[in-house]
Amino acid sequence: MENTLPICEDGLYRAPGYPELAFLISTDMDFSIYRKFDELSARNLLKMQADLTAIEEELRLLDNAKTRDLHIMDVARKESLSSRLQILLNNYQKALLRQNQIHELGTPSQDMAGRLDFWIRNAAMRMHVGRMKRYDFQPSHPMPGSGPENPSHFWRTRDYVCLKSRPIPDTWIERFTRKRLGRWFRDDRPIPAHFDGYYFSRSKFERVKDWMAFPLGLVFLIAPATLFFFICSPSTRLAVLLAFITGLALVAQIFLGTTRHETLATALGYTGVLGLLISVKTNQCPVSA
Repeated sequence: MENTLPICEDGLYRAPGYPELAFLISTDMDFSIYRKFDELSARNLLKMQADLTAIEEELRLLDNAKTRDLHIMDVARKESLSSRLQILLNNYQKALLRQNQIHELGTPSQDMAGRLDFWIRNAAMRMHVGRMKRYDFQPSHPMPGSGPENPSHFWRTRDYVCLKSRPIPDTWIERFTRKRLGRWFRDDRPIPAHFDGYYFSRSKFERVKDWMAFPLGLVFLIAPATLFFFICSPSTRLAVLLAFITGLALVAQIFLGTTRHETLATALGYTGVLGLLISVKTNQCPVSA
């Protein structure tokens, strides 16, 4: 593998770092992926929760204290605890609300998060850089302890959020396109220095998906109508009905990346359409004497 990193004046290799990565993120919102640091946020919330619990217990002890002289009550201590309580409780509630807002952000696909995680942790430390294709720049020989087989890698890839309003769905066709078909949808745009790769146009890819979805929709309407015209057996019609409903659900998830609820709603609507076709075609079937 040839060394593709530039040599500085002092003879040292200059590894790609934050400038190249920042350029990559700024030119493509699909790479606008950042860590949530859920574990650190949880530790922070637990620490503030423990501090508030301690104040709560101390205030309860002061409230239940018994004395014969009301003037010697530890008023100063209560005032000090109340002042500290206001600050801690305000910070705790703000942290809770911010954590909730962070969890409402988009979730990147595991494939995208894993590749960006690998780049951030390892690519800048490598002395040699191979071919780095868009969405497929993970080297074939990852550094020890940083690959998908590492348990920490599993949790890190789930600790990312995508600032894009509609992140790329983690579907089979998306992964297949990024790895195999991206070169057919090349997009001419500036690429970061030292990147031996390319971008591909998502608008062209989405247009092709729309062209494919239209004939598929016609197939799922015309094919069952034709079959129901020739099939009169109730059991056979039920089998055909279930087959087309299952096929539509798979197509919706593969091409559109629909959620479970969206897939269920699509399947129910399609079931109603097929039920209407069955009721119309049933009147054309011969009735045995």
